[in-house]
Amino acid sequence: MIGHKFRPTLYLLGPLLATALVASCGGNGSSGGSNDGSNDDGQEDNNSGEPVPGVDILSGTWVKQDPAVGDEFNETEADAELEPEYRPYSGVEAGDGRVFYWGGGHKSYDGNDIDAYEIVENRWDQLTKEENTNDVVSWYEPDMSDEVSHAESQIGSTWTKDWLDSDRDQNDEEFFFGHELSQEEREVINEIAQIKYSQGGGHEVDILTPRERPLSKHSYDQIAWWPGQGFCLLKQRLWCYDPEVEDEDGPWNSLIQAPSDIRKNIHDFHPWNLAYDPELDTLVSFYAAGYTGAYVYHPPETEDSSGSWEHRDVVFSRDCEDGNEPWSQVYSVHNPDSGYHIVYAGQKWQRINLATGETKEMAQLRNHPDLQGKLEESRCGPLIRSFSMEWSPELDKALVLISIEDQLHFWAYDPEANAWERFQLENRGPVDAHAQWDTLARDSDTDKYVFLAKEDEDPNQTPETWTFRIETPEEEGQQDGEDEEEEEQPEEE
Repeated sequence: MIGHKFRPTLYLLGPLLATALVASCGGNGSSGGSNDGSNDDGQEDNNSGEPVPGVDILSGTWVKQDPAVGDEFNETEADAELEPEYRPYSGVEAGDGRVFYWGGGHKSYDGNDIDAYEIVENRWDQLTKEENTNDVVSWYEPDMSDEVSHAESQIGSTWTKDWLDSDRDQNDEEFFFGHELSQEEREVINEIAQIKYSQGGGHEVDILTPRERPLSKHSYDQIAWWPGQGFCLLKQRLWCYDPEVEDEDGPWNSLIQAPSDIRKNIHDFHPWNLAYDPELDTLVSFYAAGYTGAYVYHPPETEDSSGSWEHRDVVFSRDCEDGNEPWSQVYSVHNPDSGYHIVYAGQKWQRINLATGETKEMAQLRNHPDLQGKLEESRCGPLIRSFSMEWSPELDKALVLISIEDQLHFWAYDPEANAWERFQLENRGPVDAHAQWDTLARDSDTDKYVFLAKEDEDPNQTPETWTFRIETPEEEGQQDGEDEEEEEQPEEE
């Protein structure tokens, strides 16, 4: 759903984004600056991220966008003043020139619609109609309305838990509803209780909406773009949304149930992810909840099949004296040069090649000297829980965006050197954003990075849309050549 703007200043920009940017990296793992607005060459920064009128967007900079809003599903003129509502505990994913936004845990967002940022047009669209769980009564048959309405007035987190945990004997039903329920009524009340419990506490339930779509949930890094299939989500089931199919024609497809290791740990929400492996040309999932490992999805060979999951043994376990690590989310990016996924799971970074089965140890970001004393402490030592990550083909490195001591920082992992180093853009950018839940995405069609910036988890605040682009080595060499030619030009007498 598109929600109201709350920011006081608008930064106007044309529909075509001129975001040709230059990036700089520290070479020794500790230099290269941060995203704190400092500039080692002493030149003045454009700290606001606002484009300078009359010139191209400055190279190497964050750009704060003021997107337009598409007219899809909008009904009033006021909708022209709207932007996406925030979905806490939920990430973004890019594909085909768009950035897709879906989710919302702990009843932070009641709808299950998909918003998408059209990068070239600089516009947010609502792609699917919202099914709001606050309207759950209307989801059921009219002859159930009296019982359902009564249940709706009773249902809260405590009531639903008691109801779901109880034996629901005749006395319980007579107390709540005035009579013993029929089996059909009991099934309806059960579903409503599960939906309310899911939305109120974030617990996962495998119940579909009337349009046979998933309820809004935490999406973290459990989303991926699958070329030829669309925007995909792994919760109790593997879902894929095809943006080429009209909303009324059923763009959501339920492909298969999630692997058993994920389903039996479903109420932990966070300990698995979803990623696309271009070498295998399919979706994969890394998980670290009770059991650890990876799953590879094999698509169906016939129309009447749902495909299958293949388990791969991978151990994700950080050394911890009591063997009980604090929670953290699971992230991965694929390095196309080596075929390895760079994975963070069980609070441990590893390189994993699912095509060959090889696993390599890698440097741990928490051990970098620049981070000593700056991370959350746990019984296992310094802890990193949540951030944003993308593979940067321009740098041939994994790019991590993370908040350290309430300031946004870039870090880059160099697979060849097996080392972490600082990274910066030229200007200040959204320094107060927390970067949790993987809200950074890179679109390969436009080579642009899009970041939804949010300072905290207040769902009443609207996220800001920021973009940047990193110059490739070829572009950088071309620019250097042009600079040299300019220097060689003889001065006019």
